[in-house]
Amino acid sequence: MQPRTLVLAVVGGLSVAGAAVATAAILAVAHAAGVPPAQAGLHVSVVAGGGLLAGAAGWLLLRAKLVLPLEALTRELRLLKDNPQPRALDLAGGHALGTLPADIDGLFGKLQTSREVTAAAIAAATKRAEEQRSRLEAILVDLAEGVVVCNLDHRILLYNQAARRLLHRPAGLGLDRPLFGVLAEEPIRQTLEMLRRSASDASPVLRIHRCVVPTLDADIWLKARLGLVHEPSGEVSGYVLTFTETAEGTAPAASPIERIAPRPEFYDFDLFKPAGTSLADTPLRKMAFVVFDTETTGLDPDGGDELLSIGAVRVVNGRLLTGETFEQLIDPGRTIPPASIKFHGITADMVAGQPAAREALPRFKAFADDAVLVAYNIAFDMAFLTKREAEAGVAFDNPVLDALLLAAHVFPDQPDHSLSAMAHRLGVDVKGRHTALGDAVATARLWVKLLNMMEMRGLATFGQAVEISQRMMKQRQAQTPGVGW
Repeated sequence: MQPRTLVLAVVGGLSVAGAAVATAAILAVAHAAGVPPAQAGLHVSVVAGGGLLAGAAGWLLLRAKLVLPLEALTRELRLLKDNPQPRALDLAGGHALGTLPADIDGLFGKLQTSREVTAAAIAAATKRAEEQRSRLEAILVDLAEGVVVCNLDHRILLYNQAARRLLHRPAGLGLDRPLFGVLAEEPIRQTLEMLRRSASDASPVLRIHRCVVPTLDADIWLKARLGLVHEPSGEVSGYVLTFTETAEGTAPAASPIERIAPRPEFYDFDLFKPAGTSLADTPLRKMAFVVFDTETTGLDPDGGDELLSIGAVRVVNGRLLTGETFEQLIDPGRTIPPASIKFHGITADMVAGQPAAREALPRFKAFADDAVLVAYNIAFDMAFLTKREAEAGVAFDNPVLDALLLAAHVFPDQPDHSLSAMAHRLGVDVKGRHTALGDAVATARLWVKLLNMMEMRGLATFGQAVEISQRMMKQRQAQTPGVGW
């Protein structure tokens, strides 16, 4: 039972009980004194009415001083639990909670200190592993050879910048994406089969096989070496592919800026673990998401408004991959209204010479592949994607999730669920707002935090997220439409 309901029931019960006792007492005294029943009834009505008024006044006082502050305190505690950043409790003054809020503040302060001590201990314990990982990153970045590590489902767990450079930066190269979306399948499968046979022979084990592998379009031929990855138990869990181009000097040289650029996250060994579950039962934390945003000439896709830009970033295994982004300006084939330009800053000069939607959408589809699409108020963005998908020759039939609907579920008492308001609430940086990529990155940072909060509430699988989203959509459709941006 909610605190409001409980207190109302108690106050109402006491008021009724008090009125009943007073009524009985008045009737008894009136009967003993010989007071006429009509006059006694009048006294009873006055006393009962006064009792009910007193009860109502008591309820209003308790509501203002106790019930509402308790509800606000509950919301604040839930937020502190899910997002434990140092902050004061947001409670209005004049409550009757005494020192309880201050005591809770002190308790959370001690808890935060304890967390910091624990985090420091964990950091110290894992320092050596981090140093080894940093060495691995440095080696991979500096290698002239391309390196790609895959699991047995042929999905990419790791790649280095040389691989991107040698493959001429293909859109299909990314974590948890299929290797065969970039390279020809048959040579790799044949080489893997030879490796498995040689590993099972009684003869000395051949741990590496050489092969020549073309890209899908056969524009690039790679001299490759392929080796199996063994678990400590001896079980094969994946393979490593290293390669160079067959023709010397055909790969474009890296510029000095490229060589010293910050290293993005380009590996995730958790992807070695096989999925083995249906889409609905797949844990959200184990899924690959493409979080995206669009900028448009206006708000009405059916009324002639068109895409101006698409920005996107990938989130895999609960991690924002800052090195895997997509950004594309689009020529809308029409004028851009001045009111729209004030909002996103995209002018006609900026989109002149840019691809039309029919050319840009296949590029975005190649980037998104089969990942779950996530956006803030995704119905708006999907309307613009699907409007031009037929002429672009692609279908955006990916699974989708709406970060807005799930944020509204996690924070039902938040009055404003706009991206700006929720980002401020959760301490998410919103630099670059009202650019497609800026909004996509802000949404992705918010999405990573929402994944944690949903998991704490038992909302852990894709199927559960879809069910909650459908429920929230019905609730919001029943309310006054309109979301602030």
